[in-house]
Amino acid sequence: MISFREIFHTEKSNSSDWLRMFDFYHGAQGGIVGILWFYLFLHFSCRFIDYSRFSPALQLLLKQLPFIIGGIGGSYFGMRQSFRQYGWRKVLDLPGQLPLPRKSFFLLLLKWLPILSVGSILLNAASIWLLQGIGIQKFPQQYLENVGLSGSFAFWAAAFFSTVVITPFTEEILFRRILYQGLKSIDLSYAELATAFLFSLCHGLPQAFVSFLLISLILQQGSRVGSLWLAILLHASFNLVMFCLLIAKLFYFSA
Repeated sequence: MISFREIFHTEKSNSSDWLRMFDFYHGAQGGIVGILWFYLFLHFSCRFIDYSRFSPALQLLLKQLPFIIGGIGGSYFGMRQSFRQYGWRKVLDLPGQLPLPRKSFFLLLLKWLPILSVGSILLNAASIWLLQGIGIQKFPQQYLENVGLSGSFAFWAAAFFSTVVITPFTEEILFRRILYQGLKSIDLSYAELATAFLFSLCHGLPQAFVSFLLISLILQQGSRVGSLWLAILLHASFNLVMFCLLIAKLFYFSA
């Protein structure tokens, strides 16, 4: 089983030559500014465009644009020189071949996926119980839950693609690679915890805040030992499990 020492493992940034080679600091800056600017753009554009008239599937995909265009685009702008000089695979830690033997790679995936799935469910339940104990009864829901049974096939196809493909790639590149390494480049202590805090905050679900901390820390460990490929695949597998559980909750238990 994974130990807490593994989860909170801290790399020594001063000994990493590539951390000095790649401009993660400006990449993190560009990503954060890009996300904020794109959210502001969507906010002001609401005065001229009624997004609520769009189909639920299109609204769902629009919610990804701040991270795809703003986050990824802003990060690329901040690190464009590093990308041009060293190539995207090296900068993003996405080698052409798996960094571990195939068996070891997938054993790590199978080792951490149950911890992510069961741990997040238990932490969510505990968080809801504690928040309800202090008088908070209503919690914000994810967009998938808000649409619920009224969603069309096109919506759920878009939801699957967004949840299992787009989100793992964009979030792992932004949080596990660029933001985390950007924080490390300024010698910030406990960059893993700082990244996990921002990762949890961006999801906007107070009842799941603690579970997102755990998810982020384990994904960061996966990125450290298996390159960003392991973090992306682990994130995608976890989202697929949660997606299936949500489908079961909406369509089976509501019947």
